[in-house]
Amino acid sequence: YYRPEGSADRVDNIDAQMFQPGAFATCAQMERFARALWEERLLDPAHTRLVLSPKLPMPPPPGPDPLTVFTGYGPGATLAGDRWSYGHNGGASNGAAAELMFYPDSGYVTLILSNYEPEAIRGIPGLARRLIVAG
Repeated sequence: YYRPEGSADRVDNIDAQMFQPGAFATCAQMERFARALWEERLLDPAHTRLVLSPKLPMPPPPGPDPLTVFTGYGPGATLAGDRWSYGHNGGASNGAAAELMFYPDSGYVTLILSNYEPEAIRGIPGLARRLIVAG
């Protein structure tokens, strides 16, 4: 759902999404994908390290947490303290938001899906990271 400019109401927008037919996945499927990647069941060990290793430093994201963020060949890599996490986020201003993060050291996978704009999930990924890294 999204709120068209100048409107107070949200409208269903599934037919106007930018995704290709069938380009949807469930939380369970995305969690299995993350585990298969870091457990080297998707790629061999050398290619897993290549995909997950940080490549290019990015400006730190806004927020209270001191993070070091890198782009990569696939998921982005984030260093919070001494803990690495990997993931990808995205969405559209016309009613979709998603963030997948996985933490190989602790075994946690977080996935946030929303039928609203990306602003709807603001703050949730950072809170999840703080809880996981502190634990």
